[in-house]
Amino acid sequence: GKVEERDFVEWGRRAASNAEVKFTDEMKENWKAAWAAYFGEGFETKEGYVGKMDAFAAGGEESVQMAIPINALLFKCVDLNGDGVCSLKEYRSFIQPLGIYDVDEVKKCFDIIDTNGDGVIDDKEFASACAHYYADNTVSPFQNFYGLWTEDSVETTE
Repeated sequence: GKVEERDFVEWGRRAASNAEVKFTDEMKENWKAAWAAYFGEGFETKEGYVGKMDAFAAGGEESVQMAIPINALLFKCVDLNGDGVCSLKEYRSFIQPLGIYDVDEVKKCFDIIDTNGDGVIDDKEFASACAHYYADNTVSPFQNFYGLWTEDSVETTE
């Protein structure tokens, strides 16, 4: 199906609830802006969607650079307290609505994204890791952005 704006807003509500913080109007607007960046303008038609995805799916550094500013909008959603960094608690709250609950798994993924090892994820680390998650055409540590990826985690219809 199609990812609707309300789906992103609900993701934000759940993330805030997981972190035990109030979901504010500002947070709601941040999630709407992130949705618009990912699925808004240019995605209204099947042709527009396929065209944008084909351009991005080419992969490589050009795709990464194209995605970084888009992912920076998502970072604003994840940075629940607005301090400019994403803590482990904020990251855990962000991916729990996706079904990732194992604390050790969350920590491993967090540490992969925290490339400078300072214990927090800044906007550049987040945006770059998320971009690599989608754009890397080969096995990459960033395939673990939304949870640990293993061969067993891929469902097939065979």
